[in-house]
Amino acid sequence: VLYTNEDIFGFFFDTEGLSYTSRSELNDNGWRFLSSHLMLGSGGDLAMLVRQNVDPHELPFRMACVFGIIPAILTILLFYIYPIFLFLRAKQKTLLPIVFYSIFFFISLTNNYTCIILDMFLLYFALTEWIPQANINKVRKI
Repeated sequence: VLYTNEDIFGFFFDTEGLSYTSRSELNDNGWRFLSSHLMLGSGGDLAMLVRQNVDPHELPFRMACVFGIIPAILTILLFYIYPIFLFLRAKQKTLLPIVFYSIFFFISLTNNYTCIILDMFLLYFALTEWIPQANINKVRKI
């Protein structure tokens, strides 16, 4: 039995609104598309996705639909798991990078293609404090 977005979120949210129903339909179409195009997605062809009424708003799901499952897994690793790993290992934890990463996280799960540059800048500013400075500033003398 496959559960739709409406089944899962209907208990918690108003599923009658236009924004929710349109995104739910786009996500359901995306899952159907991805089930038949798992390895390569649309091959980078966004027009093909639009013709099939597929427009996922979540970054990993969009990567899966456009480029396939392997880029989607890499996206999850590089944008979600690795930054949290860096944060947990960071010696200095201040509020500003946490806020930047939180904003990045929520934008990427709602619709980061409308403001991709802002999204990547937020990720960059969050990561620059969490990456060990010894690795960033190493310059090899020739």
